[in-house]
Amino acid sequence: MISISSRKVVKFLAFVVLGLLSFSLLGQLSKVLWGGDRQWITSLAHIFDLDREKNLPSLYSAATLFICAFLLAFITWVKRQNRDRYVWHWGFLSCIFLFLGADEWTSIHEKTIEPLRALLGNNGGGVLHFAWVVPGAVFVGVIAIAYLKFLTDLPPRTKRLVLLAGTLYVAGTLGMEMIDGAYANQYGTRIWGTQGLRLSLEAGVYTLMMTCEEALEMVGVLIFIYTLLSYLGDCIQEVRIRIDADRNPVLSDLVVDAAMPNRGRA
Repeated sequence: MISISSRKVVKFLAFVVLGLLSFSLLGQLSKVLWGGDRQWITSLAHIFDLDREKNLPSLYSAATLFICAFLLAFITWVKRQNRDRYVWHWGFLSCIFLFLGADEWTSIHEKTIEPLRALLGNNGGGVLHFAWVVPGAVFVGVIAIAYLKFLTDLPPRTKRLVLLAGTLYVAGTLGMEMIDGAYANQYGTRIWGTQGLRLSLEAGVYTLMMTCEEALEMVGVLIFIYTLLSYLGDCIQEVRIRIDADRNPVLSDLVVDAAMPNRGRA
């Protein structure tokens, strides 16, 4: 029997998040102060840079989003066994997080910035400096409306945690992204030089803003993982796997004993 403690998982992930945020700040400071003469410092700083892709922070973020997708897919499977009314809602959420995880690693949204600027007639100024936030905000609004009844029917504690996690994640992904974009557009030449970040007040403020953005996203996902694990713990009593030796020792049956919430609950 394998037992998973949602609290222990969250404590471990919180420790990882704190480490990544700290190393990113230290790396940026070291790169600005000594990176010009020591290439290895710059290379090491890039590994932990929250403002870069395909490094340790982005790997962590992508992995945790994929974990959310997996947990949502498992809940979907359980709901399907019980013919729950919200099975498609859970399933679509799993697909959303699967895409978010892939986007976190490959930066699909970044590739849409220039085409969207041209489409919107925006030259990159103001809060729409990162123009992908426009379709992003529309998508969040549509999902919020479509999932209103689903959210209402969640157990009270789960509902509060989902709202908290979603608020933090959207505040980081969209809210801080717009603030960062406006700041970068106004002070770009004072933030970046030919060797990367400059040693300036504007660069320091931008680094703190980026750290805040990533922190909000990471903490939001962390809380959502805790929520899903807790929800599964409340809903599922036991998972039993039975192997039939007469069928070339292959998995032949997977039984889930579920103690689902009251009828009508999500």
